[in-house]
Amino acid sequence: MSDWIPFNTGLPNVIVYELEINDAIQKIRAATFGRSIWESDLNSSSSFTLDAGVISVLSPGTAVCSNTFDPSVRIRNYGQDTITTININYQLDAGIVQIFPWTGTLLPGTNADVILPSLTSTAGNHSFTVYTSDPNGSTDQNTFNDTRTTTFDINSVTTTSPVVEG
Repeated sequence: MSDWIPFNTGLPNVIVYELEINDAIQKIRAATFGRSIWESDLNSSSSFTLDAGVISVLSPGTAVCSNTFDPSVRIRNYGQDTITTININYQLDAGIVQIFPWTGTLLPGTNADVILPSLTSTAGNHSFTVYTSDPNGSTDQNTFNDTRTTTFDINSVTTTSPVVEG
């Protein structure tokens, strides 16, 4: 594995019981026994020239109140080259994978929020999967950070509470 990057500056020589990577704030945290928590910035540089990925699914959240919703995602350019085109592939449950061709300017180390076309489904539990592919019409050199999946519930039955003044 030649693409591993060490993140141990200042980490004491102790057993690590848990690692957490928080893409939103670009931190890695290690929980140790007797030495508290160690934290470091994620290395923003990459050895890959073309490396696009999905940081998070912004919408749907854990619950949706309508059968129709607008999914949105945050994509990131993890690579060294500026990205101007990316295919954003997305799927509701085990349905057909749809492709949204994103165009814009995504400089190295920057993010973009993308609203995808509306989806419609039935009430109940669902999964939403999204992944990037074909940055600048080429092969993504690091597919490890491409995919995110979230689960959510559509509750389309709503009741109007009576308004009582009194």
